[in-house]
Amino acid sequence: MIVFKEGNKVITQVKTGRTIVYHNRILIDPPMFIEEGKDVMIFTDKNVDEFQKHFTDQLKETLLDSLKTKESYIEHIKLTIKKINELKTENNNLKRLNKQLSETIIQLK
Repeated sequence: MIVFKEGNKVITQVKTGRTIVYHNRILIDPPMFIEEGKDVMIFTDKNVDEFQKHFTDQLKETLLDSLKTKESYIEHIKLTIKKINELKTENNNLKRLNKQLSETIIQLK
């Protein structure tokens, strides 16, 4: 038996078998060009489903992590835009104050 694992988690277990000839025909899927006496791994629908579920779950987890990262990135962009707008407003206010002070200084001379 072959056990497919990722870390300590067992994904699926596959039994091993041998091809045999019966009435001059190989009994394990002849179109695959399997020769008599060769070792093969026998996958059942259950094994394929287990593989598919495992990797689908991994893909879902990766996509959810990606979505969280993108949401965080969008939030960061919004905060950056807000800060830029605040700085622009502050800059305009300082320009206005500078102009007023310059005019006041000119009047006082």
